[in-house]
Amino acid sequence: MMRMQSLVALCFQLQRLNGKKPFFLDCRKVAELLRLKNHGTAHNWLMALCREHGGEAILRKVTSGSFATRRANEYLYVPLIQSGKMGTSIDSAARTELEAKIRDIASDLIGVESELIGMQDDLFGLGLNSIMVVKLISRLKNDLKLNISIPTVFVYPTIAELVACPEVASRGSIFRVDK
Repeated sequence: MMRMQSLVALCFQLQRLNGKKPFFLDCRKVAELLRLKNHGTAHNWLMALCREHGGEAILRKVTSGSFATRRANEYLYVPLIQSGKMGTSIDSAARTELEAKIRDIASDLIGVESELIGMQDDLFGLGLNSIMVVKLISRLKNDLKLNISIPTVFVYPTIAELVACPEVASRGSIFRVDK
């Protein structure tokens, strides 16, 4: 399961780096990076991400590669393309120290570079899951002295929404605002 999440995170980062253009991904390289037994497993995992999950696919195969031409398949990471958030948003930078600290914690848990997490990006779309939510809440409490409930993270899934949510905003900010 963790390797599948790593594959989704890899696809997310490749799409962020490539903008709205498709990215190339080779099954052999995926197998090597994720330490899979063979590239057939990597191919099956990529095809599973191309099938619909809850109404939409995570990946869309744009062109098929060819062994003869040594060309890899081209994919699009669908949630990122549909959201329009390609890492060029003005909301990608943290505006406050609190946003930056939450982004760093989320980045550590999800396994995505913090610079790739925008303040308006849905953390669940980036790979956050229910187990990670518990860890996030624990880290927010221990590191930042924030007491946030589990449902709050599901209701406010972006860093900007989380910082503005009543549980955080009502206690007043102990962090300075960068201008």
